[in-house]
Parts: sequence; structure tokens; C-alpha cells
Amino acid sequence: MGVVICGTALIAQCAPPNIQKEANIETISLHYADLKPSHFHNEIERLQEAAPKTQHPAARALLHLRLALLFAHHRNQAPNYSLALKELETYVSLAPEGGKAEIIQDWLSLLTEIVRLETENKEMKEKMEQLKDLDIELEKRRQLVK
Repeated sequence: MGVVICGTALIAQCAPPNIQKEANIETISLHYADLKPSHFHNEIERLQEAAPKTQHPAARALLHLRLALLFAHHRNQAPNYSLALKELETYVSLAPEGGKAEIIQDWLSLLTEIVRLETENKEMKEKMEQLKDLDIELEKRRQLVK
């Protein structure tokens, strides 16, 4: 399986621009349909290493789109929506025409909202911890007063 993925990625990197234009989010998503959940991390690392080395802008854009999909994939055991958003934004900057596609705009919108909600959730958890600490401190003071 890994050899097939590596071979496909190498072919995609060397493919002429007209073939690159044919790549879309649906075909890329199907490419990872058989990827085992435990292999997402390795595939992400491999693509992260390959992206800066890829000279052809369309091929580099495609790698960033693949990374975005892998980071947000429903079978990824450790999804990272912030990195998915960053990779998708990089894709749009490298392939402005591809970035205008409805599905890409939908993904950008959804990932932006998910990242915003994650940030809000983290802030609320921190405030809850502060309130718990304050409650414990107040209880200690009440015990001393008694």
C-alpha cells in the first residue's frame, strides 16, 4: 500500500500541469479511502517533507491540498483542523483558480469555523479551571473562618 501511495505521489509531482488541473478534492479523498487510520501520521510526515522540495507550483499546491484532507480526514486518529486550514489556505495561494471551487470555499468556511470553536472551547476550559481553583480557595477560607 505504501509503495502505491509513494508512486502515486511521485507521479503527481512530475505530472504536466493539465493533469494537475484534473486533480480535485473528491479524487484525492478517494485516494486515501483505503489508508489505515494508523498510517495517517506517516503519510502526513511524508507529504510535509515532499512539499518544500517540490518545484512545480501545481504539484506543490496539490500536496498542500492532500495535507489539508489528511489533517481533517474523518479516519485520522489525531485530526488537526488548524493545520488543515493552514494547508488549505496554502493550496489556495498556490492554486488561486482551484481555490475558487465551491467545495474548496466550503471547506475553508467549515475549517475556519471549527478552528474558531476549538479556540473558544479551549478558552472556556481554561476559565472553568480558574473558577474551580477559585472555588477551592474560597472553600478553604470558609473552613478557616469556622
